[in-house]
Amino acid sequence: MKNKKMTISTLIVLFFFLMFISTSINNNKNNYYSSSFEQTSNRLKASSSTVNGKSLLVNQYANISKSIAGDTTSPKNVSFNLAPDWTSKNVTINYEGVAQKKDWVTNGGFDSDMSGWTYKEKSVGGIWSNEGYDGGEGNPSGSVKFHATEMEAGAYAYFEQNVSIPDEFGSGNAILSADVKMHFDSRFNGSLFVAVIINNKEVNISINAETIPNGEPYVPLSLIYNPIIYGQVLPNNATIRVGLYGYEDKGIPSWQEFNFDNVKFAPWTKPNNSNIIIANDNEFNQ
Repeated sequence: MKNKKMTISTLIVLFFFLMFISTSINNNKNNYYSSSFEQTSNRLKASSSTVNGKSLLVNQYANISKSIAGDTTSPKNVSFNLAPDWTSKNVTINYEGVAQKKDWVTNGGFDSDMSGWTYKEKSVGGIWSNEGYDGGEGNPSGSVKFHATEMEAGAYAYFEQNVSIPDEFGSGNAILSADVKMHFDSRFNGSLFVAVIINNKEVNISINAETIPNGEPYVPLSLIYNPIIYGQVLPNNATIRVGLYGYEDKGIPSWQEFNFDNVKFAPWTKPNNSNIIIANDNEFNQ
């Protein structure tokens, strides 16, 4: 009887021992296959060989990023090639940071006339004399001229033009500039200015007339600024002005002439155009 009990106990222990071994083997198998799968997945690369499973996403085997900066000639072609033996059914193109820097002033050089510009003034008794286009003076040729006979505080005269800009401002700065020149018999206590006004926000740069040499080569006026910081918003209309502003009441015994040339307003703008990028399949001419 005692031997029989020992035999039963031995069988029970043996049974649990075999169950433990079986469980360990299964766990080892699972760990082995899991580890093998992870190692294989880490080594996976796109291949033109027969796919055993789901196809790969496009961006897993054809991803390109190109940056184009500086002055480029438009249109600009950018291309990419698929890996050998691959074909594609769908191609997605994303672009960001595309911008242009363009001078929006029309006839800012006054090369042959002053078309596109309108004269305005605020004065008493004909203080300003608008002489308009000056074909004999310019940088290099043609300009717009003012002639002052006397001056008063707060008086001004300017030429202006309005342009419509359909694009948004980009992240870069804008350039506002013009070239100025003076001929005089007596000094003029005032300033010469160039300005741009967008959604009632004016930005300008000026120079005191008393600092401009008499009859010397053109003096450049240039301002580089961020339109967004100054509250200017595009798309919108922009008004560009060049002119004179008086500081004090003073008769001018003889004459003073002021010439403006090479007026520019060149901001960075982002494209508001759905056709800014056109994709063609060169292989199939589509």
